[in-house]
Amino acid sequence: MRSTRYFIYFIALSCFVSCTKDDSNTQQANEIPDFITPNTTVISIDSNDNSLLEISVDDTSTSVSIVNLTSEFGIRSDDFSNIIGNTLTWFRREAPNFKVWRRNLNTKNTDTFSDICAISEEFPAFVLGLDSRLVTFSEVDFGQGSAANIRITENGTNCTLTQLFDTGILSSTIEKDLWLFTSMGTGSVENTIQKLDIDSGVIKAAVSISESSVSITQNANDLYVFFNDRYHVYDANTLSLKNVVPFIPSVGLIMRNGFFLFSVFRRFHVDNIGCTTTQSIF
Repeated sequence: MRSTRYFIYFIALSCFVSCTKDDSNTQQANEIPDFITPNTTVISIDSNDNSLLEISVDDTSTSVSIVNLTSEFGIRSDDFSNIIGNTLTWFRREAPNFKVWRRNLNTKNTDTFSDICAISEEFPAFVLGLDSRLVTFSEVDFGQGSAANIRITENGTNCTLTQLFDTGILSSTIEKDLWLFTSMGTGSVENTIQKLDIDSGVIKAAVSISESSVSITQNANDLYVFFNDRYHVYDANTLSLKNVVPFIPSVGLIMRNGFFLFSVFRRFHVDNIGCTTTQSIF
């Protein structure tokens, strides 16, 4: 099976090598072993008209294909986005509902959703996308209380609703199950990690934490909960704490809405002659 990578570093490295090479070091460059590249996909912003571009490099032919996601599907560079596995999801808040685009980066198939689950009279917060699921998060105010409404759907119409009363969702992720980091929203300093079944929306496990998490993610049987100065490792099945690891965040690497933001490149252009770089949306 081919490996696929979704990152910008291969393009940057290729540009650096090709743009700095000249005729005087051709012999030396020829001595470098061939580098077999994986399939690579870059999502970038066109500096001319601010449109969103998908740039793909095929590992067999090293051919480059470019899809203008703005002109093809109407996705804007300021739409919110997240990626889970090989599924890239963009969403736009169109109160009280969402406009959602879900793109499989392997097959290049794109699904568009609007008026999801007939959401009304709620504040649309955010959306997570899987290849076979959409999970929407919205908030509703009852006057004397509030609730976080979580809807799980395959097609945007048949939806499973889970309500968490007087609860705010600080961060979330999906890996087999839906993981939530929530606060009670009542002045309490206690926050909770909750594990929900991705099919039924039923809460399967929970553990209380006295601090607010920046982000959570799962790798196999380990759940990672990130804070500003450290991260905790929990057993994803029992939610027992396995390890606490301190760290110092790298300069230039920050967290925004639970996603890593790399402020590395300003411009990007691909052709058969030369190269420059561009700003990535991730």
